[in-house]
Amino acid sequence: MSYYASQLGQDAVVDHILHQKENGTFLDIGASYHEQFSNTFFLEQERNWKGLAVELNPAYQAGWDEHRPNSFFLLADATQVDYQSILTGMNFPTVIDFLSIDIDPPFASWETLQKVMATTFSFNVIAFEVDYGGDIEYPDRFSIRDPSRELLRSKGYIHVQEIYDRGKTWYHVDDIWVNKVTYDRMDGHGC
Repeated sequence: MSYYASQLGQDAVVDHILHQKENGTFLDIGASYHEQFSNTFFLEQERNWKGLAVELNPAYQAGWDEHRPNSFFLLADATQVDYQSILTGMNFPTVIDFLSIDIDPPFASWETLQKVMATTFSFNVIAFEVDYGGDIEYPDRFSIRDPSRELLRSKGYIHVQEIYDRGKTWYHVDDIWVNKVTYDRMDGHGC
């Protein structure tokens, strides 16, 4: 049996929200390592999910190609990808189970979120890296928390959780969002 591999428990949250769903789909943007710190490794290994991994750094491709047989690894700049064409061409369902956007710098995450939200695809659960509080270390950093929240709310998503780095910095790393239809099916309306 595999283990939850994400850095801050994003995969465990998704697994819980979707009630240990089998045979799901994901779009993992800023995929990096195929296993360590991966928001989708557990879902692919234990729940038989398949998906698209988008990553700019070629050093990660061999691991994905060798160890992630249900995934397609796309070596590309996430801000330049035509998500509509690629997901349509890969016959993804119109409702994808999980979107993970975990790229730096934050303005690239924001640009990518806007591109993905402009497609005809929707997502049951979204983990979006906001790095709110990371601006303590980088005071000139553009804060994307508030505009990303405005965009996702306007698209019908409900904010259900903030994930914090509880290590040395204690800052707000990710927001977890749930599609309203999925949210209405959740037990107890929360994580």
